[in-house]
Amino acid sequence: MTPLYEASGLAPGARLAGEESRTYVLRDRLATGGQGEVWRLEQEDLLCKVCFDGPEAVRRRLRDLQGAPLADLPVVGPSELLAAPASGYVMPLVRDSMPLAALLDPPRESGRLAEWWAATGGSRRRLHLLARLAGILATLHSRGFVYGDLSPANVFVSASVQHGAAWLVDPDNIRPISRAAVNPAWTPAYAAPEVARGVSAHTPAADAYSLALVAFHVLTLIHPYRGALVQSGDPAVVEPQLQRGELPWIDDPEDRRNATTLGLPRDAVLSRRLIRLFGAMFGSGRDRPGERPTARDLGMALEWAAYDTVRCAGCAATYQSRQPACTNCAAPRPAGLRAMLWLLERPDGELMPASAPQPVLSLAPGDSRHIDEAVLLGERPSWQERPLVDCSFDGAVLRLGRCDGWPLELHEVGQPTSRPVSDRYELPCPRGSTPAAGLLFEVPGGWRRLDFELAASP
Repeated sequence: MTPLYEASGLAPGARLAGEESRTYVLRDRLATGGQGEVWRLEQEDLLCKVCFDGPEAVRRRLRDLQGAPLADLPVVGPSELLAAPASGYVMPLVRDSMPLAALLDPPRESGRLAEWWAATGGSRRRLHLLARLAGILATLHSRGFVYGDLSPANVFVSASVQHGAAWLVDPDNIRPISRAAVNPAWTPAYAAPEVARGVSAHTPAADAYSLALVAFHVLTLIHPYRGALVQSGDPAVVEPQLQRGELPWIDDPEDRRNATTLGLPRDAVLSRRLIRLFGAMFGSGRDRPGERPTARDLGMALEWAAYDTVRCAGCAATYQSRQPACTNCAAPRPAGLRAMLWLLERPDGELMPASAPQPVLSLAPGDSRHIDEAVLLGERPSWQERPLVDCSFDGAVLRLGRCDGWPLELHEVGQPTSRPVSDRYELPCPRGSTPAAGLLFEVPGGWRRLDFELAASP
Protein backbone atom coordinates (compact mmCIF):
# COMPACT_ATOMS: atom_id res chain seq x y z
CA MET A 1 0.00 0.00 0.00
CA THR A 2 1.19 3.51 -0.72
CA PRO A 3 1.07 5.51 2.53
CA LEU A 4 -1.39 8.37 2.76
CA TYR A 5 1.35 10.93 3.18
CA GLU A 6 0.88 14.10 1.22
CA ALA A 7 0.44 17.79 1.85
CA SER A 8 -3.11 18.95 2.25
CA GLY A 9 -2.37 22.13 0.30
CA LEU A 10 -3.65 24.25 3.20
CA ALA A 11 -1.78 27.25 4.56
CA PRO A 12 -1.95 29.36 7.72
CA GLY A 13 -5.03 31.57 7.62
CA ALA A 14 -7.18 29.03 5.77
CA ARG A 15 -10.75 28.88 7.06
CA LEU A 16 -12.59 25.60 7.61
CA ALA A 17 -16.21 25.14 8.65
CA GLY A 18 -17.38 22.75 11.31
CA GLU A 19 -20.60 20.77 11.07
CA GLU A 20 -22.05 22.87 13.88
CA SER A 21 -21.58 26.05 11.79
CA ARG A 22 -18.48 27.31 13.58
CA THR A 23 -15.61 28.60 11.45
CA TYR A 24 -12.04 27.66 12.32
CA VAL A 25 -8.87 29.41 11.17
CA LEU A 26 -5.63 27.46 10.73
CA ARG A 27 -2.62 28.92 12.51
CA ASP A 28 0.40 26.56 12.56
CA ARG A 29 0.89 23.11 11.08
CA LEU A 30 2.33 21.11 13.98
CA ALA A 31 2.89 17.72 12.41
CA THR A 32 2.13 15.45 9.45
CA GLY A 33 1.34 11.76 9.88
CA GLY A 34 0.07 8.82 7.88
CA GLN A 35 -3.57 9.96 7.84
CA GLY A 36 -3.31 13.74 7.79
CA GLU A 37 -1.99 16.93 9.31
CA VAL A 38 -2.42 18.33 12.82
CA TRP A 39 -2.88 22.12 12.97
CA ARG A 40 -3.07 24.59 15.81
CA LEU A 41 -6.08 26.88 15.35
CA GLU A 42 -6.39 30.61 15.91
CA GLN A 43 -9.13 29.76 18.40
CA GLU A 44 -7.47 29.32 21.77
CA ASP A 45 -6.80 25.79 23.02
CA LEU A 46 -8.01 24.00 19.87
CA LEU A 47 -6.34 21.68 17.37
CA CYS A 48 -7.59 20.44 14.03
CA LYS A 49 -6.75 17.23 12.25
CA VAL A 50 -7.12 17.58 8.47
CA CYS A 51 -7.42 14.07 7.04
CA PHE A 52 -6.22 12.94 3.64
CA ASP A 53 -9.19 10.63 3.04
CA GLY A 54 -12.86 11.60 2.74
CA PRO A 55 -15.41 12.62 5.38
CA GLU A 56 -17.19 9.27 5.33
CA ALA A 57 -13.95 7.41 6.05
CA VAL A 58 -13.39 9.67 9.06
CA ARG A 59 -16.94 9.03 10.31
CA ARG A 60 -16.44 5.30 9.92
CA ARG A 61 -13.24 5.35 11.96
CA LEU A 62 -14.79 7.44 14.72
CA ARG A 63 -17.80 5.12 14.93
CA ASP A 64 -15.41 2.34 15.95
CA LEU A 65 -14.55 4.42 19.00
CA GLN A 66 -18.10 4.41 20.35
CA GLY A 67 -18.10 2.51 23.61
CA ALA A 68 -14.30 2.27 23.73
CA PRO A 69 -12.98 2.37 27.32
CA LEU A 70 -10.97 5.58 26.86
CA ALA A 71 -12.53 8.00 29.35
CA ASP A 72 -9.78 7.58 31.94
CA LEU A 73 -6.90 7.60 29.43
CA PRO A 74 -4.98 10.67 28.19
CA VAL A 75 -6.41 10.34 24.68
CA VAL A 76 -7.66 13.61 23.18
CA GLY A 77 -11.01 13.00 21.46
CA PRO A 78 -12.83 14.98 18.74
CA SER A 79 -15.18 17.82 19.69
CA GLU A 80 -16.60 18.57 16.19
CA LEU A 81 -16.31 17.15 12.69
CA LEU A 82 -15.31 19.39 9.82
CA ALA A 83 -18.02 20.09 7.24
CA ALA A 84 -17.62 18.73 3.70
CA PRO A 85 -15.75 19.10 1.45
CA ALA A 86 -13.12 19.26 4.20
CA SER A 87 -12.32 16.03 6.02
CA GLY A 88 -11.24 15.85 9.64
CA TYR A 89 -12.21 17.05 13.08
CA VAL A 90 -11.50 19.60 15.79
CA MET A 91 -10.16 18.52 19.18
CA PRO A 92 -9.09 20.32 22.35
CA LEU A 93 -5.45 21.31 22.78
CA VAL A 94 -4.02 20.27 26.11
CA ARG A 95 -2.65 23.39 27.76
CA ASP A 96 1.12 23.76 28.04
CA SER A 97 1.82 20.85 25.71
CA MET A 98 3.90 20.34 22.58
CA PRO A 99 4.37 17.60 19.96
CA LEU A 100 6.84 14.90 20.92
CA ALA A 101 8.42 15.66 17.54
CA ALA A 102 9.84 18.86 19.09
CA LEU A 103 12.33 16.66 20.97
CA LEU A 104 13.66 15.48 17.59
CA ASP A 105 14.52 18.98 16.42
CA PRO A 106 17.85 20.04 17.96
CA PRO A 107 19.38 23.39 16.99
CA ARG A 108 21.40 23.38 13.80
CA GLU A 109 24.06 25.78 15.10
CA SER A 110 27.39 24.19 15.96
CA GLY A 111 27.97 23.69 19.69
CA ARG A 112 24.33 24.13 20.71
CA LEU A 113 23.33 20.47 21.02
CA ALA A 114 24.59 19.90 24.58
CA GLU A 115 22.88 23.04 25.86
CA TRP A 116 19.60 22.15 24.12
CA TRP A 117 19.71 18.54 25.35
CA ALA A 118 20.11 19.60 28.98
CA ALA A 119 17.56 22.44 28.73
CA THR A 120 14.90 20.07 27.36
CA GLY A 121 15.29 17.61 30.24
CA GLY A 122 18.14 15.37 29.16
CA SER A 123 17.70 11.62 29.01
CA ARG A 124 15.83 11.36 32.33
CA ARG A 125 12.83 13.41 31.20
CA ARG A 126 12.71 11.71 27.81
CA LEU A 127 12.74 8.28 29.45
CA HIS A 128 9.90 9.28 31.78
CA LEU A 129 7.82 10.73 28.92
CA LEU A 130 8.30 7.61 26.79
CA ALA A 131 7.39 5.40 29.77
CA ARG A 132 4.12 7.33 30.07
CA LEU A 133 3.46 6.78 26.36
CA ALA A 134 4.19 3.06 26.76
CA GLY A 135 1.76 3.00 29.69
CA ILE A 136 -1.05 4.35 27.50
CA LEU A 137 -0.38 1.74 24.81
CA ALA A 138 -0.04 -1.13 27.30
CA THR A 139 -3.38 -0.18 28.85
CA LEU A 140 -5.07 0.05 25.44
CA HIS A 141 -3.75 -3.42 24.57
CA SER A 142 -4.93 -4.87 27.88
CA ARG A 143 -8.44 -3.56 27.06
CA GLY A 144 -8.52 -5.19 23.63
CA PHE A 145 -7.60 -2.17 21.47
CA VAL A 146 -4.70 -1.10 19.25
CA TYR A 147 -3.65 2.47 18.61
CA GLY A 148 -2.25 2.21 15.07
CA ASP A 149 -0.12 4.76 13.18
CA LEU A 150 1.95 5.77 16.19
CA SER A 151 4.51 8.47 15.39
CA PRO A 152 6.03 11.55 17.07
CA ALA A 153 3.32 13.58 15.29
CA ASN A 154 0.53 11.78 17.17
CA VAL A 155 1.95 12.25 20.65
CA PHE A 156 1.90 15.44 22.71
CA VAL A 157 3.90 15.91 25.91
CA SER A 158 4.23 18.50 28.65
CA ALA A 159 5.98 21.61 27.37
CA SER A 160 7.56 22.36 30.76
CA VAL A 161 10.54 20.28 31.86
CA GLN A 162 8.98 20.31 35.34
CA HIS A 163 6.18 18.03 34.15
CA GLY A 164 6.14 14.66 32.44
CA ALA A 165 2.71 13.85 31.00
CA ALA A 166 1.95 12.38 27.56
CA TRP A 167 -1.21 12.36 25.43
CA LEU A 168 -2.31 10.66 22.23
CA VAL A 169 -4.05 13.13 19.91
CA ASP A 170 -5.31 10.99 17.00
CA PRO A 171 -8.15 8.87 18.41
CA ASP A 172 -9.49 7.88 14.98
CA ASN A 173 -6.56 5.47 14.69
CA ILE A 174 -7.80 3.37 17.62
CA ARG A 175 -9.47 0.04 16.75
CA PRO A 176 -10.62 -3.06 18.60
CA ILE A 177 -7.99 -5.71 17.96
CA SER A 178 -10.67 -7.98 16.49
CA ARG A 179 -11.71 -5.34 13.92
CA ALA A 180 -8.36 -3.91 12.87
CA ALA A 181 -8.16 -3.87 9.07
CA VAL A 182 -5.33 -4.87 6.76
CA ASN A 183 -3.91 -2.00 4.64
CA PRO A 184 -4.40 0.69 7.28
CA ALA A 185 -2.85 4.14 7.08
CA TRP A 186 0.70 4.36 8.39
CA THR A 187 3.45 6.93 8.76
CA PRO A 188 6.73 6.38 6.88
CA ALA A 189 9.66 5.46 9.13
CA TYR A 190 7.43 4.55 12.10
CA ALA A 191 5.35 1.59 10.87
CA ALA A 192 6.03 -2.08 11.54
CA PRO A 193 7.35 -3.85 8.40
CA GLU A 194 4.33 -6.14 8.06
CA VAL A 195 1.99 -3.12 8.17
CA ALA A 196 4.05 -1.24 5.57
CA ARG A 197 4.05 -4.31 3.32
CA GLY A 198 0.26 -4.51 3.55
CA VAL A 199 0.21 -8.07 4.90
CA SER A 200 -1.03 -7.31 8.41
CA ALA A 201 -3.38 -5.03 10.28
CA HIS A 202 -2.20 -2.93 13.19
CA THR A 203 -1.68 -5.28 16.13
CA PRO A 204 -0.29 -4.88 19.66
CA ALA A 205 3.03 -6.19 18.29
CA ALA A 206 2.96 -3.56 15.52
CA ASP A 207 2.16 -0.84 18.07
CA ALA A 208 5.10 -2.00 20.19
CA TYR A 209 7.41 -1.91 17.17
CA SER A 210 6.33 1.67 16.38
CA LEU A 211 6.84 2.59 20.04
CA ALA A 212 10.38 1.21 19.89
CA LEU A 213 11.13 3.20 16.71
CA VAL A 214 9.86 6.40 18.35
CA ALA A 215 11.65 5.75 21.65
CA PHE A 216 15.03 4.94 20.11
CA HIS A 217 14.81 8.02 17.88
CA VAL A 218 13.88 10.37 20.74
CA LEU A 219 16.56 9.01 23.08
CA THR A 220 19.46 8.81 20.64
CA LEU A 221 18.49 11.47 18.05
CA ILE A 222 19.02 8.94 15.26
CA HIS A 223 16.40 6.72 13.62
CA PRO A 224 17.32 3.05 14.18
CA TYR A 225 17.42 2.35 10.43
CA ARG A 226 18.90 5.58 9.02
CA GLY A 227 22.49 4.43 8.95
CA ALA A 228 25.18 4.37 6.29
CA LEU A 229 23.13 2.43 3.71
CA VAL A 230 20.22 4.84 3.92
CA GLN A 231 22.29 8.02 4.13
CA SER A 232 24.41 7.16 1.10
CA GLY A 233 21.82 5.27 -0.97
CA ASP A 234 19.29 6.37 -3.56
CA PRO A 235 16.18 7.43 -1.59
CA ALA A 236 13.93 5.90 -4.24
CA VAL A 237 15.54 2.54 -3.48
CA VAL A 238 16.49 2.58 0.21
CA GLU A 239 13.39 4.27 1.65
CA PRO A 240 11.03 1.50 0.49
CA GLN A 241 13.56 -1.05 1.75
CA LEU A 242 13.58 0.70 5.14
CA GLN A 243 9.76 0.63 5.31
CA ARG A 244 9.56 -3.06 4.39
CA GLY A 245 12.15 -4.09 6.98
CA GLU A 246 14.75 -5.21 4.46
CA LEU A 247 17.73 -3.37 5.99
CA PRO A 248 19.74 -4.19 9.12
CA TRP A 249 19.32 -1.74 11.96
CA ILE A 250 22.18 0.63 12.76
CA ASP A 251 23.43 -1.30 15.83
CA ASP A 252 23.06 -4.80 14.40
CA PRO A 253 26.02 -6.71 15.89
CA GLU A 254 26.24 -9.17 12.99
CA ASP A 255 25.48 -7.04 9.93
CA ARG A 256 27.37 -3.73 10.06
CA ARG A 257 26.49 -2.50 6.56
CA ASN A 258 24.07 0.09 7.95
CA ALA A 259 26.16 1.09 10.97
CA THR A 260 26.67 4.77 11.75
CA THR A 261 28.54 6.91 14.27
CA LEU A 262 25.77 9.50 14.22
CA GLY A 263 23.38 9.97 17.12
CA LEU A 264 24.08 10.11 20.84
CA PRO A 265 26.24 7.37 22.41
CA ARG A 266 23.90 4.49 23.28
CA ASP A 267 25.56 3.73 26.63
CA ALA A 268 25.02 7.32 27.71
CA VAL A 269 21.26 7.44 27.17
CA LEU A 270 20.11 3.80 27.25
CA SER A 271 20.18 1.28 30.06
CA ARG A 272 21.57 -2.19 29.37
CA ARG A 273 18.03 -3.53 29.60
CA LEU A 274 16.82 -1.09 26.94
CA ILE A 275 19.77 -1.93 24.70
CA ARG A 276 18.78 -5.62 24.92
CA LEU A 277 15.12 -4.88 24.20
CA PHE A 278 15.90 -2.67 21.20
CA GLY A 279 18.23 -5.40 19.93
CA ALA A 280 15.45 -7.98 20.19
CA MET A 281 12.89 -5.64 18.58
CA PHE A 282 15.00 -4.61 15.59
CA GLY A 283 16.85 -7.91 15.29
CA SER A 284 14.75 -11.08 15.24
CA GLY A 285 11.59 -9.11 16.04
CA ARG A 286 11.78 -7.17 12.80
CA ASP A 287 10.54 -10.17 10.81
CA ARG A 288 8.92 -12.17 13.63
CA PRO A 289 6.29 -10.13 15.49
CA GLY A 290 5.79 -12.92 18.02
CA GLU A 291 9.36 -12.42 19.28
CA ARG A 292 8.99 -8.69 19.93
CA PRO A 293 9.02 -7.15 23.40
CA THR A 294 5.59 -5.81 24.36
CA ALA A 295 4.63 -2.22 25.12
CA ARG A 296 4.59 -3.23 28.78
CA ASP A 297 8.15 -4.62 28.51
CA LEU A 298 9.38 -1.41 26.93
CA GLY A 299 7.48 0.78 29.39
CA MET A 300 8.95 -0.86 32.48
CA ALA A 301 12.45 -0.75 30.99
CA LEU A 302 12.04 2.94 30.16
CA GLU A 303 10.80 3.70 33.68
CA TRP A 304 13.63 1.82 35.36
CA ALA A 305 16.19 3.46 33.08
CA ALA A 306 14.84 6.90 34.03
CA TYR A 307 15.34 6.16 37.72
CA ASP A 308 18.89 4.98 37.09
CA THR A 309 20.04 8.38 35.82
CA VAL A 310 22.07 10.97 37.69
CA ARG A 311 22.04 14.72 37.26
CA CYS A 312 25.29 16.52 36.50
CA ALA A 313 26.01 19.31 38.98
CA GLY A 314 27.86 21.22 36.26
CA CYS A 315 25.54 21.34 33.23
CA ALA A 316 22.33 19.84 34.76
CA ALA A 317 22.15 17.14 32.08
CA THR A 318 21.11 13.63 33.12
CA TYR A 319 22.79 10.40 32.06
CA GLN A 320 22.97 6.72 32.96
CA SER A 321 24.58 6.18 36.36
CA ARG A 322 27.01 3.51 35.13
CA GLN A 323 28.86 6.17 33.14
CA PRO A 324 32.04 7.48 34.83
CA ALA A 325 31.42 11.06 33.67
CA CYS A 326 28.69 13.31 32.35
CA THR A 327 28.26 12.53 28.68
CA ASN A 328 27.24 16.13 28.06
CA CYS A 329 30.12 18.10 29.62
CA ALA A 330 32.58 15.36 30.75
CA ALA A 331 32.39 16.33 34.46
CA PRO A 332 33.22 13.26 36.61
CA ARG A 333 30.25 11.46 38.14
CA PRO A 334 30.17 12.27 41.86
CA ALA A 335 29.76 9.74 44.64
CA GLY A 336 26.13 9.22 45.55
CA LEU A 337 23.61 6.67 46.72
CA ARG A 338 21.81 3.84 44.99
CA ALA A 339 18.48 2.42 46.16
CA MET A 340 18.19 -1.36 45.95
CA LEU A 341 14.74 -2.98 45.81
CA TRP A 342 14.13 -6.36 47.45
CA LEU A 343 11.02 -8.46 46.77
CA LEU A 344 10.14 -10.27 49.99
CA GLU A 345 7.88 -13.16 50.86
CA ARG A 346 6.74 -14.61 54.17
CA PRO A 347 6.51 -18.41 53.77
CA ASP A 348 6.79 -19.26 57.50
CA GLY A 349 5.96 -15.97 59.18
CA GLU A 350 9.43 -14.49 58.58
CA LEU A 351 10.17 -12.12 55.71
CA MET A 352 12.67 -13.65 53.29
CA PRO A 353 14.10 -12.35 50.00
CA ALA A 354 12.20 -13.77 47.02
CA SER A 355 14.86 -12.68 44.51
CA ALA A 356 18.13 -10.82 44.20
CA PRO A 357 17.86 -7.05 44.78
CA GLN A 358 17.54 -4.71 41.82
CA PRO A 359 18.88 -1.15 41.59
CA VAL A 360 15.93 1.21 41.17
CA LEU A 361 17.20 4.71 41.85
CA SER A 362 20.45 6.67 41.70
CA LEU A 363 20.93 9.82 43.76
CA ALA A 364 23.77 12.26 43.20
CA PRO A 365 24.44 15.00 45.77
CA GLY A 366 21.85 17.73 45.27
CA ASP A 367 19.39 15.38 43.56
CA SER A 368 15.74 15.06 44.58
CA ARG A 369 13.63 12.22 43.17
CA HIS A 370 10.54 10.16 43.82
CA ILE A 371 9.97 6.44 43.28
CA ASP A 372 6.76 5.62 41.46
CA GLU A 373 4.17 2.96 42.18
CA ALA A 374 4.82 1.20 38.87
CA VAL A 375 8.44 0.50 39.84
CA LEU A 376 7.84 -0.45 43.48
CA LEU A 377 4.89 -2.72 42.72
CA GLY A 378 6.27 -4.14 39.46
CA GLU A 379 3.02 -3.64 37.59
CA ARG A 380 2.47 -2.41 34.03
CA PRO A 381 3.78 1.08 33.29
CA SER A 382 1.31 3.84 34.09
CA TRP A 383 0.38 6.86 32.00
CA GLN A 384 0.37 9.03 35.11
CA GLU A 385 2.80 9.60 37.93
CA ARG A 386 1.92 7.91 41.23
CA PRO A 387 4.79 8.73 43.58
CA LEU A 388 5.02 6.62 46.72
CA VAL A 389 8.42 7.60 48.14
CA ASP A 390 10.29 10.92 47.93
CA CYS A 391 14.09 10.86 48.21
CA SER A 392 16.67 13.63 48.32
CA PHE A 393 20.38 13.60 49.08
CA ASP A 394 22.65 16.56 49.82
CA GLY A 395 25.86 14.57 50.12
CA ALA A 396 25.59 14.17 53.90
CA VAL A 397 21.95 13.44 54.70
CA LEU A 398 19.41 11.21 52.96
CA ARG A 399 15.87 12.57 53.36
CA LEU A 400 12.96 10.23 52.78
CA GLY A 401 9.24 10.80 52.78
CA ARG A 402 6.12 8.86 52.05
CA CYS A 403 3.48 10.08 49.64
CA ASP A 404 -0.30 9.73 49.88
CA GLY A 405 -0.16 8.14 53.31
CA TRP A 406 1.50 4.94 52.04
CA PRO A 407 2.32 2.78 55.10
CA LEU A 408 6.10 2.65 55.52
CA GLU A 409 8.32 1.34 58.26
CA LEU A 410 11.96 2.13 58.89
CA HIS A 411 14.12 -0.96 58.63
CA GLU A 412 17.35 -0.82 60.61
CA VAL A 413 20.05 -2.60 58.65
CA GLY A 414 21.11 -5.77 60.44
CA GLN A 415 18.14 -5.70 62.82
CA PRO A 416 15.23 -8.17 62.62
CA THR A 417 12.58 -5.63 63.60
CA SER A 418 11.35 -2.39 62.09
CA ARG A 419 9.51 0.61 63.43
CA PRO A 420 6.85 2.89 61.91
CA VAL A 421 8.07 6.24 60.67
CA SER A 422 6.55 9.67 60.31
CA ASP A 423 5.80 11.15 56.92
CA ARG A 424 9.31 12.60 56.57
CA TYR A 425 12.59 11.69 58.23
CA GLU A 426 16.35 11.96 57.78
CA LEU A 427 19.18 9.47 57.73
CA PRO A 428 22.75 10.76 58.23
CA CYS A 429 25.24 9.60 55.61
CA PRO A 430 28.77 10.46 56.73
CA ARG A 431 31.09 10.83 53.78
CA GLY A 432 31.97 7.42 52.37
CA SER A 433 29.38 5.51 54.42
CA THR A 434 26.08 3.80 53.67
CA PRO A 435 22.87 4.81 55.50
CA ALA A 436 22.20 2.43 58.40
CA ALA A 437 18.53 2.02 57.53
CA GLY A 438 16.13 1.32 54.73
CA LEU A 439 12.41 1.21 54.06
CA LEU A 440 10.09 -1.75 54.54
CA PHE A 441 6.50 -1.66 53.29
CA GLU A 442 3.64 -3.97 52.47
CA VAL A 443 2.09 -3.98 48.99
CA PRO A 444 -0.78 -6.00 47.55
CA GLY A 445 0.44 -9.56 47.34
CA GLY A 446 3.71 -9.17 49.20
CA TRP A 447 6.37 -6.97 50.75
CA ARG A 448 9.12 -4.71 49.43
CA ARG A 449 12.28 -3.38 51.03
CA LEU A 450 14.42 -0.48 49.87
CA ASP A 451 18.01 -0.37 51.02
CA PHE A 452 20.43 2.43 50.16
CA GLU A 453 24.06 1.77 49.34
CA LEU A 454 27.04 3.91 48.44
CA ALA A 455 27.67 4.47 44.74
CA ALA A 456 31.30 5.57 44.73
CA SER A 457 32.72 8.02 42.24
CA PRO A 458 34.87 6.48 39.48
